[in-house]
Amino acid sequence: MQSINRMFFVMLLLAGAAWSLPDRFELQEDLVQRKSARNQDAGAQSEDCRPIGSWNHTDLTEEQELLVKIITTQMEEIENLGDAMKNLNRTHINALVWSVQQVLVTLKAYQKEAYHKVKPPTCPLPQAPSNGGLVSVNMNDVAYCKPMCNKGYDFNFLRRSRLYEECGEHTAFVWTTQFIGGTRLAECIASNTTVSGGPTSYFPADSPCQKTIANSLMEDTQIHIFVDELKLKGVTGNHSMKLDHVKCGE
Repeated sequence: MQSINRMFFVMLLLAGAAWSLPDRFELQEDLVQRKSARNQDAGAQSEDCRPIGSWNHTDLTEEQELLVKIITTQMEEIENLGDAMKNLNRTHINALVWSVQQVLVTLKAYQKEAYHKVKPPTCPLPQAPSNGGLVSVNMNDVAYCKPMCNKGYDFNFLRRSRLYEECGEHTAFVWTTQFIGGTRLAECIASNTTVSGGPTSYFPADSPCQKTIANSLMEDTQIHIFVDELKLKGVTGNHSMKLDHVKCGE
């Protein structure tokens, strides 16, 4: 809670004005009205079933939704500050950068915990490549991971005929990999050309891995592409969709 409060304080400083109580009450009233509409027509798709900004809020409580909406709104205001930041001196900028970095450390700890909830039950969590990520699905108690690189990066080993790595009983519950043991499945190195991987092994130029996982629709798109590719290779059956995810490297 202390870290969250610090984050709000930083956001307010950056925005140049406090988030007033009337503003909060307006957001709360908005949530109440949307809840009422949802109760009146539970079978219809309401605004609550669509992403707000770039996040999907369908699985959030109303309190969590309010928190995310406040933070999202503040972040959007920060992006539009323009010349306001130029009025701050070097020490103020350094202090704000330090505070935001500390909040990021806290958020990344929560992020790490969230990914452990989608870890394959019998396999170790694989290491996502820096400057890229892994698309992961689970079929018939076998975990499949497809390495992907961001724009401007390519695999250091040829992977055109090696779309994914896998882990299950048939691999003694260790990951197949081009490296010697461990959970490192691929590496993405700086490159002006993309020749080592298949055509779907690269994130779109305007949607690197970190942006992809911040938008549930974009993440689902990459997951669905991989599932279809697995089907073409004869991998079908019991699909544990609750374990589907995209994970980015540091």
